[in-house]
Amino acid sequence: MVKSGVWKWTELAVEKTATGARRAIFEGEGADVSNMMVHATTLNPGEAPHPPHTHTDLEELIIVKEGLLKVTIAGETKVVGPGSVAVALVGDEHGCSNAGDVPVTYYVLRYKSRWQQDSRGGREPRLTSRIIDEKDVAFAANPRGGWRGFFNGSTSTLRLFELHESTLMGGVQNHPVHTHNAEEMVIMLDGHVDLEMNGIRYEGKPGDVYFIAANDPHTLFTHGDKPSRYFAFQWQ
Repeated sequence: MVKSGVWKWTELAVEKTATGARRAIFEGEGADVSNMMVHATTLNPGEAPHPPHTHTDLEELIIVKEGLLKVTIAGETKVVGPGSVAVALVGDEHGCSNAGDVPVTYYVLRYKSRWQQDSRGGREPRLTSRIIDEKDVAFAANPRGGWRGFFNGSTSTLRLFELHESTLMGGVQNHPVHTHNAEEMVIMLDGHVDLEMNGIRYEGKPGDVYFIAANDPHTLFTHGDKPSRYFAFQWQ
């Protein structure tokens, strides 16, 4: 089982590839997934990591870190930039390539649910494969900063699939220490956010990835007086 922890962007090993580079982040079992694998891919201009393909038992989430990424899923194609996301569900053909003149870097989370095609249903609405440009997602302000909601529902294999982007003002705690049954991944986008997990406080900077195991107590703080921005993804 993957344990709660932080993976520092500046400490990730860089593997050169024929099309750019790859950074492995973590891989293993989770509470509700028999396998989850997170890595970051960098593509040189005009390059693609592989031909379009489908997964018969996996779902895949992509989050753009920097650059322009051309994504095609189930016949839909969009060019999206930093902070944009795409999800390819079971059976939908998908592929991507660098659409800019500088390298593009994006995170990939692939996971295989223990539930598999859960006929009991889950949280509504039932989500489908899609590509979402961050610019198309409304920003909802709140006293701590604000957020953008990308997904909140179930998929063909997950009972909960919830992804949002949060902005926290400087000197703010996002919520009290808490736990939940869902596992959670946090990706730092801008600024400096500290994560407290199991009573230990970790410093987070842009590019860093946090994983919070199910039922582990945790909370987030902005570090310093400047706003910070991050993605938070929960699944079950």
